[in-house]
Amino acid sequence: MPTSTWVHITDMVEVMMSAYPESVLDVGVGNGKWGFLTREYRDVFHNRVDPSEWKTEIIGIEPCARYIGDAQRAVYSGIYPMTFLGYVKLHPDERFDMIIMGDVLEHMTKEEGREALIAAKRMAIKVLVVCLPVGEGWEQGAWGGNEYETHKAKWCMEDLKEIGTLHKMYQVNGKTYAVILDFPRMVSIKLPPGWIETP
Repeated sequence: MPTSTWVHITDMVEVMMSAYPESVLDVGVGNGKWGFLTREYRDVFHNRVDPSEWKTEIIGIEPCARYIGDAQRAVYSGIYPMTFLGYVKLHPDERFDMIIMGDVLEHMTKEEGREALIAAKRMAIKVLVVCLPVGEGWEQGAWGGNEYETHKAKWCMEDLKEIGTLHKMYQVNGKTYAVILDFPRMVSIKLPPGWIETP
């Protein structure tokens, strides 16, 4: 569905403020939560209220066109109606300070997910953030008639090392949810306590 749990919002904003990104790629826009929060805390929070004053480039990728309305288009610098792997093929040389893959990998096969991670790590300058349901209990078919919402892969704790170097775990209705960070170019970002090194 075009939304997700809220348990990690504060931590996500902390990462955003720590990374100080001037460009952000939001993979899987959905309702636009990360785009709205990025715009608020990377521009409006710094007294850049009028769109003509905005400095942060926020690009979104969303294969389900009906999720994207005027509100999302007003906040994002641009939104591409396609899958992430489709975007990578068209824009292989794009780079972003911060890439957010929020609830995306479970909608790909494991093979596609690994291909997407390789591409995202190549494209991320400062930090790659992956939000992901982990383990059992997250099975889902097409939602609202949207086949892109089907969960095709299950990622487990032992898979986290493939994704990134730091993580935080959350409990959502008795199920496990993770935010994983990777720093492809070893950029130093000072984060608040609570992030755990992925073994």
